[in-house]
Amino acid sequence: MRLTPTERDRLLIFNAAQLARARQARGLRLNVPEATALISDTVCEAARDGARLAEAVATGRAVLGPDDVLPGVADVLTEIQVEAVFEDGSRLAVLADPIGGGHTGDQAPGALLPGPPHAEPSPVLIVAVTNTATVPVSVTSHFHFFEANPRLRFDRAAAYGMRLAVPAGSSLRFGPGETREAGLVPIGGARVVTGFAGLVDGPLDAPGARAEALRRAAADTALVATLPLDPEGRTWLRLDGPGGSEAWLIGWPPGTGTGWHDHGGSYGAFATAAGSLREDSLAHRLPTDGRTGTTLELPEGIDRTRELSPPQGRAFGPHHVHQVLNTADHTHAVSVHAYYPPLPLMRRYSRSGQALRLEQIERPEDWQ
Repeated sequence: MRLTPTERDRLLIFNAAQLARARQARGLRLNVPEATALISDTVCEAARDGARLAEAVATGRAVLGPDDVLPGVADVLTEIQVEAVFEDGSRLAVLADPIGGGHTGDQAPGALLPGPPHAEPSPVLIVAVTNTATVPVSVTSHFHFFEANPRLRFDRAAAYGMRLAVPAGSSLRFGPGETREAGLVPIGGARVVTGFAGLVDGPLDAPGARAEALRRAAADTALVATLPLDPEGRTWLRLDGPGGSEAWLIGWPPGTGTGWHDHGGSYGAFATAAGSLREDSLAHRLPTDGRTGTTLELPEGIDRTRELSPPQGRAFGPHHVHQVLNTADHTHAVSVHAYYPPLPLMRRYSRSGQALRLEQIERPEDWQ
């Protein structure tokens, strides 16, 4: 015997209804699938017996009451739609409130209880975000924004420990090539983040957590590639490092360099995160109390040169004089620098042969 899909569905409803009738006869209260099948079958049989649409619907609504079903079924089963074959053709029978009462409201199993009204906090920081990808990127409300998709370009250091200032469960969408502003608020609670891009994986405010997250970010080549880079001049972000130190994330366009300088008596270190950098240094301790315009005659044989590719780096003492350059023709470089104590000043030098002249003394306010 060959049956149409409609006829097979009708047999499925009938068999489920027979099972519901058997369980009801044993004194059991019906669940949602059983009640749905029994009511649907009753409507179809009423139509087969010659009842009109309104009569079949009334018959279906009368077959079960609140005492025949489990608690909560009436809350879930608010409407049944079944296609039945009447004498004048197929009709869609719609039964609203098919159980006829028995709603338990807030006491229903699985009921959603609304909480008290909650006003979303106002943003404490607004950052401009550019999606450099060719597809849309969405960020959800409580994602640690510092660790968002590497294809999003924004001030990541400022976004450390922050989330979107949008209602919980919602998101912000950034279209391909789109630049839009995103409001951020600090992550609340215990301020522990786990997972995401794996840049923190722990307490946000633990000693050294921020510096370690930035170190991991610098080691993430996809993330480094999205840092704001100027095609003509160096760019930098100042960061708070561990133990009272400071750190800098610096972008180097091709052909740029620092010029000769020292670090005002601070210890330092830097590492290349992307591209390649060359360091020229002087293996000679210089006086640090000279005035602007002072010229020093350098001895022979003190010049040193190092080529540093990721993840190579360099540490140095408080009287180190050097210059760092990106000698590439077409490739940007990115590096991470740390100093302790934070730089009190930097001395800038010019050099002609073996003559080194102190030209300028810079203070921290000059780098903001």
